[in-house]
Amino acid sequence: MRNNEKTGHLITAVGEVNDEIWIGYDHHVYKVTDTGNELSFTPAISYKILESNNNVHCFLQDSNEIWIGTDRGLYCYDLEKEDHRRYRRDQSDPGSLSQSFIMDLAKSSTGEIIIATLQGINFYNASDDSFIRLSQSKGSANGLNCNFINSLLTDGNTIWIGTEIGGLNKMTKQNLILQSYIHGKNDPGSLSDNPVNSIFEDTYGNLWVGNVEGGLNLKPKGSDTFIHFRHSLKDSHTLSHNSVSAIIEDNQNNLWVGTWGMGVNVIPIATIKDPVFTRYTVEQSIGLNSNFIGSMCFDPVNNGVWIGTNQGLHFFDLTRGELKQVPLSIDRLHNTTIVGLCMDPKSRLWAATSKGVLMIDLFSFAKSRTEFSYYFRGKKLDDPGSELVEKLNCVYVDSKGTVWLGSHGYGLYRLVSEENGKFVFESFTVKDGLSNNNIVGILEDEFHHIWLSTSYGISCFDPEQRTFRNFSLTDGILEDQFYWNAFHRSASTGTLYFGNLAGLIGIQGIRDTSDTPSRVVLTKLTVLNEVIHGGENKYIRENITNAKELRLHERDKSFSIEFSSLNYTNTDTDKYLYRLQGFDDRWTETEGTQHLASYTNLNAGKYTFQVKTVDNNSDESDITELSILIKPFFTKHGGFLSWFLLPLL
Repeated sequence: MRNNEKTGHLITAVGEVNDEIWIGYDHHVYKVTDTGNELSFTPAISYKILESNNNVHCFLQDSNEIWIGTDRGLYCYDLEKEDHRRYRRDQSDPGSLSQSFIMDLAKSSTGEIIIATLQGINFYNASDDSFIRLSQSKGSANGLNCNFINSLLTDGNTIWIGTEIGGLNKMTKQNLILQSYIHGKNDPGSLSDNPVNSIFEDTYGNLWVGNVEGGLNLKPKGSDTFIHFRHSLKDSHTLSHNSVSAIIEDNQNNLWVGTWGMGVNVIPIATIKDPVFTRYTVEQSIGLNSNFIGSMCFDPVNNGVWIGTNQGLHFFDLTRGELKQVPLSIDRLHNTTIVGLCMDPKSRLWAATSKGVLMIDLFSFAKSRTEFSYYFRGKKLDDPGSELVEKLNCVYVDSKGTVWLGSHGYGLYRLVSEENGKFVFESFTVKDGLSNNNIVGILEDEFHHIWLSTSYGISCFDPEQRTFRNFSLTDGILEDQFYWNAFHRSASTGTLYFGNLAGLIGIQGIRDTSDTPSRVVLTKLTVLNEVIHGGENKYIRENITNAKELRLHERDKSFSIEFSSLNYTNTDTDKYLYRLQGFDDRWTETEGTQHLASYTNLNAGKYTFQVKTVDNNSDESDITELSILIKPFFTKHGGFLSWFLLPLL
């Protein structure tokens, strides 16, 4: 078949297979050969494979397999066996393609086959010969913003997705290795609700999750489904309230479940198949003055359970079976919400409260239930002389015995020294790299890094390097806003569990993203609101991307330079730093979505514009430089002034 025979038809696809040009033409696939005088076309695959009237849209080679996308399905052709598989959408099979009209094909950096359709994109799962679908989610700010996909491009860990009306979408591989659990409306084995307020793993490896208004959830060890426990008005032995705010275990394998509205519940873990909840509420118990439980902690020194409420601190003596409020001669502490409790290696109880930090010596408490030593600071922890009241959200003691406190608006605190009853705290805020100053959860991983859940994402702090790494929605954390008291580390697996408004995540590690940021390039020059292109002009001799020098005049009152990183795996949370040496030697920081530096009314002289990028690992790119020469007005030249000042003869 020769080229002159192919008139009046359209070539619908062009691709390269084994260094040969393949085309989609006239409902079939051909190889193109250049004989020197003309092009010849021979069938690349058997005519019997493709359905008649199939329009071929794209090709992709994966070893000996050629993937062919058409308007009537996807084909995978084996070059050696000369055999094929065909895939189409099957409405009854969720593992089939989301749509049979294939627009483009691509291959990820990890070898996954990606298929663009008119109904989102699909990832081929070779293990079971199925597809994982990804489509537009109208209820989410992330993900695809249009299902009509025209084109795909992969670059490292990034997938660029061209859509019909949604513009260009960018997908980046998540930096976190994690599991997530959410409520499924039609899935009875999922979480009972999405907002997660408490998490605990018992000694048997069972995972307990408390929801806001969703009750108590149990994921038995080895299971991927949840069992639900809810309050019932008809049965007094059920959970007392459906908002579960705190979960712990005592030394007798009893599970203690605190609620935000109806006190405490106790259940023997051995009876979870047929549970009977014992309730302790204001209405039913002597000694409890509030049904709103903020936190709990088991105390082996005094064989009891500490209970923090919105009306102060209580203690349940397991030996005597007595519950009472703990008297403290601190002004208004009885009206203070206790939102975090934990013990340190010195057998001291630390309490994070809405009015500061409280510490009780448990050995002192053991000697006398009425008189004991304690420490309280209600003012800002790192500045006790200030008038700022310290509102705390959580407290945590790491494996080295260091006490960490998360505040409501003032960031993270670390206890750095104590002497003669005086405690000194060090603070870390967003100025140090923290993602948000409102911290609601603190955990330590196996590498002694401190993980923080906040009101805007997750932060990981390296105490030795004193650096933060932040994670956002693009890393799979479901939701940026996390819940107070919803944090727990699994003793059996080391998984770090955090709860937020959208569900539960279990962080198992960080993916290896050792690539450092690539050099920043200059992408656009604007002078006096006019875009300057390379070539014949008075400002730059070549395109701004390759330019080394910019020549301006004082009459050019304003100019701006745009820039971008060539490392597309960097997320939009990466930061750019720029400065103009000779004008201001300090670095100006911008967020990743801002790529512009503007200047006005600069004096004549020589300057150097510098820009670099910094990622969440605190890795910096090389500095990109542009020399800038600004010429003065003629009247400012020394020669002109000398001539002007010559005495008249």
